[in-house]
Amino acid sequence: IANATNVRNLTLFFVLIGMIAISASIVSEEYSKSTIKLLLIRPYSREKILLSKYITTLISMFILLLLIIVVPLILNYLYKGSSIFGSIIYGNILTNKVVHTRVIIYYINLVISFIPMILMYTTLAFFISVLTMSSSIANMLSFGIFFVSQILEGIALIFNFSLIKYSFTVVSDYTSYVSMTTINNSMYNVAEKFNLTLFEQNITYIIYMIVFLTLSFVIFKKRDIKNI
Repeated sequence: IANATNVRNLTLFFVLIGMIAISASIVSEEYSKSTIKLLLIRPYSREKILLSKYITTLISMFILLLLIIVVPLILNYLYKGSSIFGSIIYGNILTNKVVHTRVIIYYINLVISFIPMILMYTTLAFFISVLTMSSSIANMLSFGIFFVSQILEGIALIFNFSLIKYSFTVVSDYTSYVSMTTINNSMYNVAEKFNLTLFEQNITYIIYMIVFLTLSFVIFKKRDIKNI
């Protein structure tokens, strides 16, 4: 149970670092190495080229997630035997339900609940990469935005700034609907204090994704590469 509960921080840390690094460089490196011209002379539209880059990023994300799920489960089974197939009962404060499930199912559901947040930061880093044409700047900005948003979220809770519930950090966090939520969980605090509904969360999340992707494609399509 302890391993399943700690997966939140470990998964977020390793997968986010990996995905931000990949998505922040997959487009910008083409500019840095001046290979973007060779890429664009191929008989494909710019939209298709950028889409293929984004799909490659998503495939990388799911491979990392698969490793995050499979490797710990194998190690846990080798060291602790069949305990991962045992049953657990816990209360989720956010959903106000008592959940009866198996440890392995809880673990997998918790990892899956990370996908929206990982996808959000992956898409953000992808957009910044297209915008800045620099992998180093895209990495710094993406990581900076992540850490600053966590700080601002805490400040907003203290000063009762309700608009924080629409920040992409909050709306991309679905783990509290799965995890053994406590009152110290930031998503729980924001959702409870400012009455963030699941419908509002879903709509706001979709809007962020559409904006990031639309801007990425528009900028990439209109960018002049003659002087690169």
